[in-house]
Amino acid sequence: MSSDVELSADLDPGYDPRLALPVVHAAVDDVLGHAALRGMFDEPQEKEDEETDLIENESKVKAERCLKDALGRTYPTTQAAQQAINKVMTLMGKKLKRKNGKSNRTVFACDSAFLKNGHFNPQAQCTCIIYFRKRGEGVWIVDANTSIFHHHPYCISVAKPTQKEMNAGIDAGLGNIPHATGATLMSSLATQHIIVQTATEKRRMYRANEKRRQINAADEACDFNLIPAFVEQYKAKNSGSHAAYDVDENMVFKSLFFSIGPTIDLMKSAGIPTFALDGTHSKNHLGGTILFLVAYDSNGHIRIVAFMFCDGETSENYKLFAKRCKVAGVGIILGGDPEASNRSPPSCRTDRAAAMNAFFEGFPELTRLYCVWHLIRNARAHCLSKNSRGKFHDNDMWLIADSCSKEDYDTNLRKLKAKAPVAATYMKNVDVDKWVLYAIKATHNVDTNGYRTNGAAESVNGRLVKARAFTPMKMAEVILLSESKAFALMSKAHEAPNPNHVLLTKWADRKVEREFSLHEAYKSERIAGDHYAYVSLKSGDTKRREVDLKADPPCKCGFAQNYSLPCRHVIAWASHCILSSLRASKHQLRALYLSYLQKKRRSVEGRGLKGSRIMVVGVKTEEYAPLEEYFPLEEYSPLEEYAPLEEYSPLEEYSPLEEYAPLEEYAPLIMALLLVP
Repeated sequence: MSSDVELSADLDPGYDPRLALPVVHAAVDDVLGHAALRGMFDEPQEKEDEETDLIENESKVKAERCLKDALGRTYPTTQAAQQAINKVMTLMGKKLKRKNGKSNRTVFACDSAFLKNGHFNPQAQCTCIIYFRKRGEGVWIVDANTSIFHHHPYCISVAKPTQKEMNAGIDAGLGNIPHATGATLMSSLATQHIIVQTATEKRRMYRANEKRRQINAADEACDFNLIPAFVEQYKAKNSGSHAAYDVDENMVFKSLFFSIGPTIDLMKSAGIPTFALDGTHSKNHLGGTILFLVAYDSNGHIRIVAFMFCDGETSENYKLFAKRCKVAGVGIILGGDPEASNRSPPSCRTDRAAAMNAFFEGFPELTRLYCVWHLIRNARAHCLSKNSRGKFHDNDMWLIADSCSKEDYDTNLRKLKAKAPVAATYMKNVDVDKWVLYAIKATHNVDTNGYRTNGAAESVNGRLVKARAFTPMKMAEVILLSESKAFALMSKAHEAPNPNHVLLTKWADRKVEREFSLHEAYKSERIAGDHYAYVSLKSGDTKRREVDLKADPPCKCGFAQNYSLPCRHVIAWASHCILSSLRASKHQLRALYLSYLQKKRRSVEGRGLKGSRIMVVGVKTEEYAPLEEYFPLEEYSPLEEYAPLEEYSPLEEYSPLEEYAPLEEYAPLIMALLLVP
């Protein structure tokens, strides 16, 4: 067959495959495919030596006649070929089995990236390479044995099919239908924005990729050689921060650790004692895992305390991670020095991975709590493995986790058992003091602060999804520069504010506003004793809450057990029983709340930050541009460009307590509310 065969009429003339990422490549070892592709690419194609092709030396007319005859015998219409392609797309989106335990379906590729409204997405980052081979005279069939699937390095799909699953789906999609001829198949593929690739083009791309890999390998080797210098400069420029690396006896890289000193300072004085620990896979072709220890500051913002690159989530690596954290001084905020941290006992949310036990062995004062979201996924996977027919909603699990008493726990567990007995049995075997609110408070006396998952660590994993494709040192640069930018915005908060101008942070202010807005819906009923009262809804709700100012917390509701702060019931009791003669306004009660928070030294903006350090990232070598040229702290908006603390309403703008009659003259019992238990 000559090289000037006119087959371009069967292709979409407005489609240029170079404008889209390669979604699906159909590698066709046939001269017909080569001739059709010559009209789609500007680059000259190398002539293939197809000695076995039956029509290689045929004339143009004879080739077209053979093609028409083959088309009539095997595939009467183009619509039939279109249906075949659509069937493959349907299988890719709906037929196979998911691996995350949520449903019975899986996908060949990422639903959001690969499929769009039932059609192939030209901008997808994942490639499904389907090979076609010729059987007989002019008839093409799919070769399921050689078709493969590739994920893009930045792909975060949770359902990655195995080779066997993909081959089975392709075979089911195209193996039991009439087979398309070359021109019909290519026309259908082009209509669907699918690039057809010949063996010649495949080899050309392979050579280009190999050359690119060699360049990347040289850069990666340079990055690994620079790790010792980067670690030393980071420690020299950031007093209080720590970095370390490990190699084996053959000088092969094993781990790379960093801690962020300003985050430790922030957590000591104005942090929420709830941490998250997790590991995520590196998307670099070298593999590996990144371990993250993440915390929340007093505004509810996520802060990275420490992270480490290693080969996997193993007990040895978590033990090394704990050892490095101790050397870096992280133990102060993890319960190692309660007097120095002056905080409530800390807790850490994780999944149920057994390897993490090695980390908590290094910090016995740190309470390990389970992530409820992971427990829900585990329960669903357990039900699937047992072929359980019972179905439950996620909210059924959240209700159990939020149980404020043993009675609530038993009631919610019975409701789950009625829906899904297998799931209820599984959750009953999980230690109740690791995930249920009332048991956590009663057993460990820690404040969960409303956090029930390790979502902080998962958020960091997602935020750094693109950086996870870098080498360890380059990814460390991204993390450290990102954190330094965040601390640049807090530069003016390093001076401790005047105690008379203590302000609630945004995070705490939302909690306060909600409790104050709801306390008026409650009434109080005094019972025997001066320290006790019952509070019930005005609407006639029979559920009562007992307020005991001698207890910690004074109420057993979910808010009080989460935060150890005065809840709406305590505020209602104070408003109706103690301050009734004062006709207390919202400003008075708010002042009481502020005073309580000040005594607890919790959730206060910038308190105790004097002397904290701005983090500066070290320079790699003289050959590289110093990092200050990329992320100088001065280029980011300093705190004074935003509203300074004085522009917000300071405490004296509210009615100070001195303008009213002293509390002692009316109800000395209110002081029990203000004093730290």
